[in-house]
Amino acid sequence: MACFLNEVHYPAKMAGSRMPGGRLDPCLLMALDEIANIAPINIPNFMADSGGRGIQMAIVSHGLGQLRERWGEQGAQIISDTAGCKVFLPGITDTALLKAASELCGQTAFREKRQERFSRHDICDPAMLRELPGGYGLLIRGGRAPVLAKLPRAWTDREYKRARRQGRAVYRAPVPAGLSVAREFTLAGASAPATAGGNGNGHADAAAFPWGGENR
Repeated sequence: MACFLNEVHYPAKMAGSRMPGGRLDPCLLMALDEIANIAPINIPNFMADSGGRGIQMAIVSHGLGQLRERWGEQGAQIISDTAGCKVFLPGITDTALLKAASELCGQTAFREKRQERFSRHDICDPAMLRELPGGYGLLIRGGRAPVLAKLPRAWTDREYKRARRQGRAVYRAPVPAGLSVAREFTLAGASAPATAGGNGNGHADAAAFPWGGENR
């Protein structure tokens, strides 16, 4: 999996560098679930470099501890700093992560009943984040205000249901066609002595092979 992701990311980066603005158009989305377990690639470097090249990285982990175990303290911090949009799902029990998310949400001012002055309160304290209802997530994007969003489910989408009824919901790769050989040929065994038409080093002449080269 690690080799596959590297082989996808690098050509996409090179292709984007040749496009106007140095960005891949349309963008490439790399959605990587359980990335710390399935592919030990250099995610901190990918995250820091991909945004300006038209490559969107969407990684999912159970918490900062999992990222630190795989990429170290600095690597986990780079991933957190370069993530343009952070989504916190229900069930988080890491108190440090809950506190960090609460601080990112900031504070707002309220005037309590029978009080003339405004007092500041956390927009989302750690307990509120831990008790998020199922199907909802806290979104923090750049310098924008935090948003409590209801997360869509693909299997409840109307278009997906229609595609499922029509048998188009699951992609079926076409069966590869068989390769045809232009003409039959035979290769001499490795132990066969050089013939009169050889080149003197035990290999046959180039004309004896259909691709015009030596037997390597």
